[in-house]
Amino acid sequence: MSGSSLPEIDNNPFRLFENEGFGTISPLIADEIAILEKDYGNRWLCEAMKKAVVAGKRSMSYVNGILKNWKAEGIDEPWTKEKPPNKGGGRSGKQPIDIIQDHEPAPEISQEEYDELLRLAERMQSGKGDQR
Repeated sequence: MSGSSLPEIDNNPFRLFENEGFGTISPLIADEIAILEKDYGNRWLCEAMKKAVVAGKRSMSYVNGILKNWKAEGIDEPWTKEKPPNKGGGRSGKQPIDIIQDHEPAPEISQEEYDELLRLAERMQSGKGDQR
């Protein structure tokens, strides 16, 4: 059941499911595996399951996500392609967050605004929220 046995596993998604720690196959899971195999093919399904095991994500919803991503990429054998480095800071497919640089001055606030922020923080810590 170790990750090192992955390359020797035959391409049977049902055995892969049970032998690689996804769990015990219930009738519902068996149906899901059969549907995914019909929709994506045996090779795609087994490769996605292997990728899920390597990632430590042994769930069929994760496998389904891998398959959907591969299909969206439109590549015949996506498991042979290296994934480009993620430049979004772990937020794949989303816009990067603007970061305030150290050289930018913090916005000036008045003493009254500062005091109000302190009172708000105290209320939030006490569990009262923004009640006045």
